[in-house]
Amino acid sequence: MVNRVGRRLVSVGASVALASGVAVSPAAPAAAVPSMVFVTATSPIDTRLGRTQVVHCPPGRRILGGGGYVGGAGREVVIDTMIPVSTPTGDYFEVNASATTRADGTGFRGEWFLVAYGICGHAPAGLEYVSAVSATGFESTYGVSVSCPAGKRVIGVGGEVTPAFGFAVLDDVLPVTTLTSVRVTAFETETDSPVRWGVKAHAVCADPIPGLALVSATSPSDSADKTVGVSCPTGTRVHGLGASLAPPLGEAAITALYPSQPLEHVRLEAREDFTRYAGNWTARVHAICAT
Repeated sequence: MVNRVGRRLVSVGASVALASGVAVSPAAPAAAVPSMVFVTATSPIDTRLGRTQVVHCPPGRRILGGGGYVGGAGREVVIDTMIPVSTPTGDYFEVNASATTRADGTGFRGEWFLVAYGICGHAPAGLEYVSAVSATGFESTYGVSVSCPAGKRVIGVGGEVTPAFGFAVLDDVLPVTTLTSVRVTAFETETDSPVRWGVKAHAVCADPIPGLALVSATSPSDSADKTVGVSCPTGTRVHGLGASLAPPLGEAAITALYPSQPLEHVRLEAREDFTRYAGNWTARVHAICAT
């Protein structure tokens, strides 16, 4: 992995181990999202190399955001897809995770499971789902951004590696501070992808709703695995969630990103890969909150 760091130009700033928040104050906010619910679904436990788990919204409710959790896989299964999906027959949140391949061609063969989390509610005013796709190829990293239509704000995010075979990991699934766009970045793991790959960014957009704010928290900068959480301001609830890592460059991955029940808090867990990362790094968790 070290021989590829030179072609990944990343600027790393100082770590701030405090929560921060940016309020978005529209002149005329729309109504709050009614009837919000938190839903989960868990996969079987087995030794497969990759799996997709979905969690469906109740009838009549729309998907706003969500997350995932990998259990029992140590450092060798990574989340490579977390996306809101809206269809004419119902909405759901989809999570995919894949076992990575070590440099010697071996990989994890133990039992593991995957949990999908979804945040659903009745459609807020101006609800719209938008996405954008990066270029594809054999580069070590790809990224892409997607913006909400003018006047709308991000209330939920999603990102995916395509195709999701465990050769690349999500590094950023990141709503920008103004909540006008979403940035998704992924890096190859220590084993180069044998197929062309890229990333896709997803944003759940709506007319600005009351109390809309992005709150974030950053872990300490060190060489340990990371767990970091952030809470919404009093009186607001989690609508969407995101994460970003700096600068493991594919040598650490998101293994859990999920909201609490009730929808007041978001937790991020990230782990270094099987061969570990030599330097210090940080993990940052993001919650999109509103009343």
